[in-house]
Amino acid sequence: MKNHNLFISIIFGATLIFLSACSCGHKTEREQYEDATSGIKYSAYKTLSKEVFPPLFKTYNSKSPDSLKVQLETGRLVLGYFWMCSGKTTFGFAEGNIIKENSKDEAFKSLAKLMIAIGMYENGWKTLATEETKDATAMLEKNPEGRYVKIEIMMIQLLMGTYSVYAKDFDAAKFHMAGFGTMSGIHWPYMLVDAMADIENGDLQTGLKKVKAMSKDESVPKEVRESLATTIAEVEAKTGDVDSALFWPRAISLALYDQLKSAGQAGISEFMNTMDQAEGSLGEDDD
Repeated sequence: MKNHNLFISIIFGATLIFLSACSCGHKTEREQYEDATSGIKYSAYKTLSKEVFPPLFKTYNSKSPDSLKVQLETGRLVLGYFWMCSGKTTFGFAEGNIIKENSKDEAFKSLAKLMIAIGMYENGWKTLATEETKDATAMLEKNPEGRYVKIEIMMIQLLMGTYSVYAKDFDAAKFHMAGFGTMSGIHWPYMLVDAMADIENGDLQTGLKKVKAMSKDESVPKEVRESLATTIAEVEAKTGDVDSALFWPRAISLALYDQLKSAGQAGISEFMNTMDQAEGSLGEDDD
């Protein structure tokens, strides 16, 4: 009987060790996110951002007319968007969580959730991204733009448009990118999303024609044209279904962000210059 009990104990212990090893090797999306938002890098950035960003932003607003003054949360959203499309999602998560923890504006909290979800998609955590935005999108689709200035409305459209692309909701993406184009004067994101919608709906030929036209259109930034041309070549070398997500790599989001720095609309370039200063102050110690 003793040997039997010993055998059972050994098997039970071995099973626990095996399950523990499996758990450690295959972390859930939630566990991976918690790892990204509990380390020294995340904490150090979050502390520094709370100290450095508010006074920098206050200086920008003190020099701007009322029509161009922007709320602190908007600056954090823009900075977080930059980190997300630069591959520094840990910093982006920090900016989003600062907004969620401190803002009294529910719309900004919802936008922070969308921005965090973009970073989750970048890390491949699609289920978690959907959970993060479950309530946020419904609230934001009620069009809360009336109390915001032009730059803030433009960034709301950019965030919602980019999130909609990742979520493959192309009707919403086209709506928001059309609004972004109206506010910023930058229209190629809408053109690309329109082509992606054709591809997603099974009209590959029409979609690829539109993407090819964009790859030769000099009003589209060079890096985007090159990225599209490369992707088209890869697609045409394959057979079968094409994933529309191939046409919205990180490079395109970053090029869009960079193009805002030279946008002709009043106040945008000055605002983006402040964002550049923030990036330099907060990201210079990153490895």
